[in-house]
Amino acid sequence: MGWLARLLGTRTMNVDVHRKENLNMTVPAARADAVRAAIEQWLAGHGVTAPVTSEDAGEGKVRLRAALGEDDAAKLDFSSGQVQAELQDVLANALH
Repeated sequence: MGWLARLLGTRTMNVDVHRKENLNMTVPAARADAVRAAIEQWLAGHGVTAPVTSEDAGEGKVRLRAALGEDDAAKLDFSSGQVQAELQDVLANALH
């Protein structure tokens, strides 16, 4: 550390930022397979390889999840209005 840095008390910091995205939704069990297939196709269309998992959520519902790691999260931003609109269309089509 140079004398100016020691004098001012400044230090260099290395920061690593890792971004992840999670998709969690609960859908009617009767349409879960169709919704899961539609989500998998939509994710694949964006180059995302994260698997979509499902688990019983009770009361005739299924919870679908996809955990996007750093590489896949760089391809999709779930907070984006455009991405949310696309996903909403995918879900609406799969549920009807």
